Amino acid sequence: MSNNNSYSVGVIGITLLQIAFIILKLYNVIDWSWFWVLEPICISIELVFVVLIGYVIYLLLENIDNKRRLKSGMNKWAWKHRKKLNPPPEPEKPKSKLRT
Repeated sequence: MSNNNSYSVGVIGITLLQIAFIILKLYNVIDWSWFWVLEPICISIELVFVVLIGYVIYLLLENIDNKRRLKSGMNKWAWKHRKKLNPPPEPEKPKSKLRT
């Protein structure tokens, strides 16, 4: 529940900042361009797109991993713990050619 509250505070804060910038611009208190006045909303939209792109990449990688798992015939638990179940063998040490 605290996550929803912090998200709401962020959204409300950006909205209030945006309204304040617009009011200040309309009353000629600030002489910024409209680009800078509307920038808080643009940043919010850009962050949403970045999160969505990251989620899509995660889903694509998860799908590739599931295809590999299904091709190997392992269940989810075995696939997740495959490195723990079958550790890679130790590399062999090269034998020295010197006679003792």
